[in-house]
Amino acid sequence: MYVYVCTINQDIFTYLSLHIRELQENLIRSHAAGVGNPLNPEQVRRFMCLRINVLAKGHSGISLQVLEQFISAFNGMFTQMF
Repeated sequence: MYVYVCTINQDIFTYLSLHIRELQENLIRSHAAGVGNPLNPEQVRRFMCLRINVLAKGHSGISLQVLEQFISAFNGMFTQMF
């Protein structure tokens, strides 16, 4: 039975290693999908400001370093993530 389990695990790892690039691309696509027209920079800054306000309250579990980077991006007029 131990050999059977190892064989199944090896098949799963082989499948994942062959398709890992496709899996990663699908993950990015599923989280980056949007609807409608892109927002203009002013709208993006408004949403960033709202997000910073919520994250700064300290209930999200975000680290201070990440929040500071988000604030730096906001202050630097950085509005495009990719």
